[in-house]
Amino acid sequence: MVAEYKWLFVASEIGMTVAMLVLAVYFTVKSEDESLVESVLWLPTFGLVLLFVTFSFGAGPLPWLLLPQLLPNEVKGQFSRK
Repeated sequence: MVAEYKWLFVASEIGMTVAMLVLAVYFTVKSEDESLVESVLWLPTFGLVLLFVTFSFGAGPLPWLLLPQLLPNEVKGQFSRK
């Protein structure tokens, strides 16, 4: 059952990596020459939205999905409380 979530986690991690790279490249280029990024002012917004979306479908909920499958029945209630 755990292996079924592997592709979801990998896709989420790849998406978050791409989003972070987009943000890093944008702000690196902006710090060097601000005139180069005037036409792509929407890029940081896109990078943040991509980061939030890819985190929310994979890396965010994955621990909560795997927790009941990894723990023994005797301790599931103790570890799932907030």
